[in-house]
Amino acid sequence: MDPNYGFLPYIEHDAAAHFEPQVRKALSGRPAEFASASGSALAWEFSGVHCWVVSSPHACFAIEHGHLQFHYHSPNGDGAGLDLRQHDIPSVDIASDDPEAEGAHGGAITELATNGDESTEATEAKRHYLRIPAIIQNQLIGYIHVCCPSRMARSGLVGMLGYMLELVEKERQEDSLLQELSASWESLDALFEWTVDMRNLPNRQEMLNRIIERAVAVRPGARAILWIEDEDQLLPTAWVADTKPVPRSKNVGVVGRALDQRNSLVLRRAGHLSQILDTEPELKNASSVVVVPISTQSQLHGALEVWSDDDVDFESPQLRLLEALSMQAALVVENDRLYSSQMESERLRQEVDIGSRIQQALLFSKVPERIEGASLASLTLPSQTIDGDFYDIVDHSPYCFDIVVGDVMGKGVPAAILAAAAKSGLFRSLCQLMVDAGRRDIPQPDAIVTRLNSALARQMISVDSFASLSYARFNLKTKTVTYVDAGHTKTFHLRVRDHQTFLLQGENLPLGIIQDEVYQQIAHGFEPGDIFVFYSDGITEARNAEGEFYGEFRLYDCVRKATDRTAEGIVAAIRQSVVSFCGRELFQDDLTCVVVRIAPKTESAVQTRESRVFTSDLRELSRIRQWVNDLWMRWAPRGHDESSLYQLVLAVNEVASNVMRHAYRGDAQQRIRMRAWVHQNRFTLELAHTGEPFDPQAKPSPVFDGTRDGGFGVFIIENSVDEIVYSRNDGDWHTIRIEKSFYAAS
Repeated sequence: MDPNYGFLPYIEHDAAAHFEPQVRKALSGRPAEFASASGSALAWEFSGVHCWVVSSPHACFAIEHGHLQFHYHSPNGDGAGLDLRQHDIPSVDIASDDPEAEGAHGGAITELATNGDESTEATEAKRHYLRIPAIIQNQLIGYIHVCCPSRMARSGLVGMLGYMLELVEKERQEDSLLQELSASWESLDALFEWTVDMRNLPNRQEMLNRIIERAVAVRPGARAILWIEDEDQLLPTAWVADTKPVPRSKNVGVVGRALDQRNSLVLRRAGHLSQILDTEPELKNASSVVVVPISTQSQLHGALEVWSDDDVDFESPQLRLLEALSMQAALVVENDRLYSSQMESERLRQEVDIGSRIQQALLFSKVPERIEGASLASLTLPSQTIDGDFYDIVDHSPYCFDIVVGDVMGKGVPAAILAAAAKSGLFRSLCQLMVDAGRRDIPQPDAIVTRLNSALARQMISVDSFASLSYARFNLKTKTVTYVDAGHTKTFHLRVRDHQTFLLQGENLPLGIIQDEVYQQIAHGFEPGDIFVFYSDGITEARNAEGEFYGEFRLYDCVRKATDRTAEGIVAAIRQSVVSFCGRELFQDDLTCVVVRIAPKTESAVQTRESRVFTSDLRELSRIRQWVNDLWMRWAPRGHDESSLYQLVLAVNEVASNVMRHAYRGDAQQRIRMRAWVHQNRFTLELAHTGEPFDPQAKPSPVFDGTRDGGFGVFIIENSVDEIVYSRNDGDWHTIRIEKSFYAAS
């Protein structure tokens, strides 16, 4: 019991006070009749207060002012007395079957009360006195005092008292069982009604209002408040009370104690309530209060406070029902919070998805089509859907173009915003330099990067960020690349003639470190067929399960092994190599890569090119097959193997039909853009669409025993052509590139 407030967990209430009326009532029945008939005296002691059940003038004790007094009549007729409160009185357990046990106790009390002046009659009378503990359900309720005229009468009365206590305990057990069944039934009924409310009531507040209505219905005249915790405050969310409650601290009063102990509490006796009226004024006239915490296994949400002004305590079934209602309130609050969290997560996911699409359009450029003498391809894998990497490809002419690859420190939306600012600043710096010079000459890379840093440094310094950058200008006529390195990763140049490696690296700081930094450019030569790889540190610093870095050596080795591939094929090889090394496709940092392949000396970049647009109607397949067939026959050298043409047409038909059926989901009104050209004795066809993208890694391998369908289309395509590359590098367009060599007839 709390010494200040006097409240208890209701599971620890005073059992003796609860059983006492039943024991006293039972004593006044058959035991009283037997005691009266046998001339015995029977008294009941509870909490130190004694009362007669059956009195007898021959008894060796009397009750005076609620206390037991031992007395006897002396032979001279003088009354002699002994206050039993001054002595420890041995008690006998009536469950004992040993007849000598009673005598032993009787002898003990006689020896205690006997003195040399007593008569034999007085001594014999006191031998039949017993003080019997009344124990029910292991609780000591009180004591039964017995004084009988004979040993036989005492034995009969003790046996009857034992039987009486057994009946009281059984009746109590039956009552408890009925109460528990009643409480369980009411709780199940409340749970059923709450389940119905969950389907019918539109919002959380109406469900909590319904719960508080059920709480006050547990007994007439009850009032209740449902408190919900919010940042160390208790907010009254639903109530039935005389006045509107106001928010309060969760650490005060009865409610605060219940929340602290995470246990239900019962407060009785109105006198104790006067000490807490300042913090809980609603309890001003309350005589009994119940506080039940509202909690789940993982979180405490608040409390259900119920009180009444009458003097009747809350019974066990009522308490069980209030516990069930508090559990329902916890489920309502938890469900509402989870729903709100889910809606917020869905909103953020949609915003991130939109941001990712905007980023794809703004931060990553498409590969220009008019460049002659080189092929380009790109790859970007964001770490958090939106990242800080960016790249751009600017074609000044078919023989001159710029490659820009950058990486802003950090990840997520803030990094992407700075990346967008850096990319837009590039074009602004380029335009400003051209206007300042008053001419149409293209400004040099060093001047562009210096102007960009001057414009962005102050803002980047203020937000404690910076960006690395690699700016390279390719001149295909002079076969030189002029580059500026602003603290970026080393650009990789592979000279295919002898597989010698060059690393393009400068000494300037990243953008945003020093506002007055002057950037220097370096010129570097290349040969036909050479390969350049621009990349972010997300590739070289990708880790496997053992924590090992992918590193520069693996990147260089991967490119050396793919020198016979196109730029798209090299990008695909790099992606596959990193994914295989790490064992996953989600990375801790952004992965960005741009590959430039210079055309071989003996071949022009593109000998022949043709394009056409078809609809996504399945009836267009015959026209697509005929168009591919005509181009092959027109461009193929003499003596080519015609079976290669049949394989190519089969693959193109399979790819186009998959796009129509799956990517466009049967919508016949969409467009399919197709381009074909000959390059290095290879027939290359590119199909582009805006439907759903296709992931070949997610497609299952075909099973040829007939136990499973699927996977045969990809299998046919991959075994009919020399190379197939899936990519997305032009806004929302997804491209599929197929290559087939002109093999000589055998």
